[in-house]
Amino acid sequence: MLDWNDLQYLLAIGRHGSMKGAARALKTDPTTVSRHIKKLTKVTKATLVSFERDGTWSITDAGRQYIEMAGDFDEKINDLLMSGTARTANSYTISTLEFVAESYLAPAMRFPRFSRRGAR
Repeated sequence: MLDWNDLQYLLAIGRHGSMKGAARALKTDPTTVSRHIKKLTKVTKATLVSFERDGTWSITDAGRQYIEMAGDFDEKINDLLMSGTARTANSYTISTLEFVAESYLAPAMRFPRFSRRGAR
């Protein structure tokens, strides 16, 4: 199954144009980016990034398709969160990936009393 945590690394490569740029944006190192790309490649059973012997790499057609899909998902989530339709005085429990909650939901909702519960 696709894991957004891994997919975000491919999306970052697409947005920043390099492993170093992706690593910088995600506050990690290029080795971690490469590890997530390899994991994603195994899950999708598709070559997403082509690594050459001389150290260069390029995004494959399959990689571009996954980047487009991840970008669409990211945009739709941000649109939903920024629409303001979810603002209410009621309390809700939202189950999601930790990355989505911390990077998108909490900042977009601007809740003064956001609490994190659950595993981890």
